[in-house]
Amino acid sequence: MMIETLISMARYLSAHKDDDFADRMNYLYTPNMLLAFSVLISFKQFGGSWEQYAENFCWSEDTYYLPPQVHVAQIKESERYSEERKLSYYQWVPFFLLLQAACFRLPSLLWKAASLSSGVRVHDIVVKALDSQNMEDECRHRTIIMLANHLARALQTDRYQWYGISVIQDLMRGIPWQASGYFPRVRQMANIQKYSVQCVLVINIFTEKIFILLWFWYGILLVATSISFIYW
Repeated sequence: MMIETLISMARYLSAHKDDDFADRMNYLYTPNMLLAFSVLISFKQFGGSWEQYAENFCWSEDTYYLPPQVHVAQIKESERYSEERKLSYYQWVPFFLLLQAACFRLPSLLWKAASLSSGVRVHDIVVKALDSQNMEDECRHRTIIMLANHLARALQTDRYQWYGISVIQDLMRGIPWQASGYFPRVRQMANIQKYSVQCVLVINIFTEKIFILLWFWYGILLVATSISFIYW
């Protein structure tokens, strides 16, 4: 039923005739890819009743990350549940991807609604805008400076912009793929009995690869959009 619903929505995610390839990468290809990733990591499979209970508990409660080679008994009880180890965001990854897809799609919808209600022949305006002689040198220079300033601020936000580069460096050096801790695959869960339960969050293996792919895709989008912006 969900698949049929998504297929029926495909007609709303079709290309326009007043755009270029960079626009289609932003409003068409990226939302479709994010929707597919969101549906992919929303599917969950369980083996049995106890496995389902452990998986549900791991998924719904906050996780405190611990490297696989470190046993929970080696950590002081006061440090086991610290804010530095706490992870409470990966449950919301499907909704985060849906929000990203909506953000990429919204400008196209607003542009389409404005062009239809304005009565302006958008195609003719696009053809004239393609003529480089219509752009003054001073305006072009000012636009490039503003774009460079925005990019400089964006690169100073957080560490995620170097995430893909660090992964590629590790693979080129022959370093085995290590769990980053951002999307834990195995969680040790203490309980009343004198044993611990390790619940394997298989979906986070896919989630980690998805965010690496999105890192490179957003880099490609940045380059393509910048080239298109400067060209226009």
